Amino acid sequence: MIWAEDWAWGALASVLLIFFHVSGLFVMSIFIFHDRIVRLRSRSIFVSILVFSVLGTGAVLMHALEAAGWAGLYWRLGAADEYSDALLHSLGAYSTMGDTTIVFEKQWRLMLQIESLTAAVTLGLTTAFLFSALNRLQRVIESGREKSENSSPQT
Repeated sequence: MIWAEDWAWGALASVLLIFFHVSGLFVMSIFIFHDRIVRLRSRSIFVSILVFSVLGTGAVLMHALEAAGWAGLYWRLGAADEYSDALLHSLGAYSTMGDTTIVFEKQWRLMLQIESLTAAVTLGLTTAFLFSALNRLQRVIESGREKSENSSPQT
């Protein structure tokens, strides 16, 4: 069976990298919703923008590290002769653009599709996380405004 090795390596990499991704989102969630950060964000929209920018940057870095992980696997297994080719392919898969200039041997093509599926899942998780974080961030800002309006002296 030509794709047995693809399934084994692809499934293992997919599970590990999704676990890595969810763990990273969880850590970012703990950071942005820490009491001290929430208090700062409720007082300043600039801090909220900064925190959300950190989230976006963190998400991009996680996707880049995941693509680098896939590239390392391709290179280690001999599916790609050079790490740079494997990385270029993986970044293409993670950005959903693909890269038609790099062609892998037939025996590795299923694993490439598993990578693309994993990328779609992690991009979906990231989108859901960022959407949820933005909604929660707006509630924190509104709550901070209400508190400052209620605590300001009435004239």
